[in-house]
Amino acid sequence: MKPYHEFRIVALSLVFCLGTNAQETESDWGFGFYLTPEYCYRTVADKSGDISFEQHLNELEEPKLGFTLELNANWTFSERNEITFGLGYSNLGYQMRLEGVEYGDSLLHSLYGFSGRSTPDKTTIKENIYFLNFPVGYKHSFNSQSQIRWFVTGLIEPNIFLMDVVKSIQYTGNEKEVDSFRDDEVRSDHIRRLNISARIDFGVEIYSGSRVSYVVSPNVRYMFYSYYKDYIVERNLYSVGISIGAIIH
Repeated sequence: MKPYHEFRIVALSLVFCLGTNAQETESDWGFGFYLTPEYCYRTVADKSGDISFEQHLNELEEPKLGFTLELNANWTFSERNEITFGLGYSNLGYQMRLEGVEYGDSLLHSLYGFSGRSTPDKTTIKENIYFLNFPVGYKHSFNSQSQIRWFVTGLIEPNIFLMDVVKSIQYTGNEKEVDSFRDDEVRSDHIRRLNISARIDFGVEIYSGSRVSYVVSPNVRYMFYSYYKDYIVERNLYSVGISIGAIIH
């Protein structure tokens, strides 16, 4: 048998199989919008191996609240399985709460860029790091013949860095002063512009009886590479959130 005849037989067999599966389960598209409040933080590692410095940073820094806005499309290729991809905008990072620390302090100067300012009684410094995300993943529903469906989704997200805005809120007596600057402009050579994160969602999708379903989904995200490159410390950002959204089918 000639090679092109074998190719035609294989191609026709694939078409027949795809046609049979399409008759059993009709392919379907859905388009969703999600808002995710997030509890954001980071891991920290001193590149020189100085454990005491890592402990000092862990004492100074703490989690902050962030968010992600996301649009996505879902393609249902079988009764319980979907491919999902989309576009997201995230505010991640961490914060510090300080009391009685001089802005000329070498640690603040090297890590946050603050120097030569008056000493407030209390200061909150928020590191707001913004990313554009491109999530791609696989969604599996545990039950399909119900208006309430439980599911799990695993995603890989390329993350494009947008900007890093450091915001300080200073309290001196009864006075409050708010200041901010672009940290990525101060330390542009040390910012990693492209990262990759993994995300797992586990939640419930509630069908309203119309073409709209509603989703509540706790999730965890972790970035594989440090936010800083070629810097004194490495920080891998992560977050825990709850996505709330709707899907139009």
